[in-house]
Amino acid sequence: MVVLARTMYGEAPGKDPAELLDAARFPTAGHLEEHLLAGFVPAVYRRRAPERHEDGRGQRSWDPDRSERWLGYLAHSLSRGATGRRDLAWWRLGHTLPTPTRILHVTLVSALCMAAATWLVQLLALPSGVLGPMGLETVVLQGALVGVLTGAAFGIAYSVLTVFSRAPAVPSRVRLRLPAADRRVGRRPVRAFTARFGFMMLGGSVLGVGYAWAVALLRALDNGLPLWKTAMARDTLVNMPVFALIFGLSSGLVFGILAAFEAPMDITAAATPLRLLSVNRATAGQQILVLVPMLTAGIAVCGYAVTGLLQGLVGPLLWPLEGALLIGAVAGLGGSTSYVFAFSAWGQWLTLSRVWLPLTGRLPWDTAAFLEDAYRRGVLRQAGAVYQFRHIRLQHHLAHAYRHRG
Repeated sequence: MVVLARTMYGEAPGKDPAELLDAARFPTAGHLEEHLLAGFVPAVYRRRAPERHEDGRGQRSWDPDRSERWLGYLAHSLSRGATGRRDLAWWRLGHTLPTPTRILHVTLVSALCMAAATWLVQLLALPSGVLGPMGLETVVLQGALVGVLTGAAFGIAYSVLTVFSRAPAVPSRVRLRLPAADRRVGRRPVRAFTARFGFMMLGGSVLGVGYAWAVALLRALDNGLPLWKTAMARDTLVNMPVFALIFGLSSGLVFGILAAFEAPMDITAAATPLRLLSVNRATAGQQILVLVPMLTAGIAVCGYAVTGLLQGLVGPLLWPLEGALLIGAVAGLGGSTSYVFAFSAWGQWLTLSRVWLPLTGRLPWDTAAFLEDAYRRGVLRQAGAVYQFRHIRLQHHLAHAYRHRG
């Protein structure tokens, strides 16, 4: 409280600390403390002459009212749940949103990634004649259909994931070799592979069903025939399990292998939150570079295996090399970016904390800069890889004020 009083009255011009002795205005110690807590954030964010830090960078100017509202939202997000938290971790900011909102976020992000991948791959393949007489309008329509239906599939897969695990995604790193120094370490890649294989098998199967429906709808629109036409309905019923097996097996194998090479980062050993964010951003880039070619090749190879096994059971199945690579490239690029942007810690930070929450006014657009500036102003403190409010009373006050403003 002495520090709050010094900040309010020692650094702000025109403020007389003698008003703190007004017993009619502050009849109890609680009234006095609430007054100091309420005036701290406006005091440190008041408009002043530009200052420079020790590293030579200028201090950024933030609107005091908006800053107080943003800090209030952060404090409110920490107080949600049966027991409040103190650690303000950047990878948990999006996890405080309601579950339906996060499912909608995964659906939209995945739909955009899959649609963009379809457009990019087919536009690059269009001049070569691999797509046949397909025109630009058909490419645009197919990308939109693939995006909508596969995005819905990713949303369903994420809904299933939230039922079994409510923990947020944590920062991870990719190691280039399996450690063998400890006997117990040898079991960890196997457990990681098995757990990731099961979930991604389910996600890939749902994705394959969505892709089969996108192909069926596109054929129906091209031919001008209803989808329930006998031949088209039969082809769709065949394509659904075939694509589900191809996409499910390839996704399970590829992501399972990647999980064996992933290791959760030692968050407590991270120097600063921004350093951990930078390392995890590099990991996300590595994952995309590894996943795209692996998924492309995996879908092509698994397609040959699945169509060969089911050839006599469901009728003649075609899996030409050019079409296999085309489908593999679309699914590899779209599935990899969807996974990184919608399911990884850095991807959720980027799409939720840097886009979704700023769009709704709950956080600024440059969230990382705002958190770092709040640390420099003394509102937050750093505890390794996380931030904390400088005092639990300040956190509770900001959370209460945020809820009171509605």
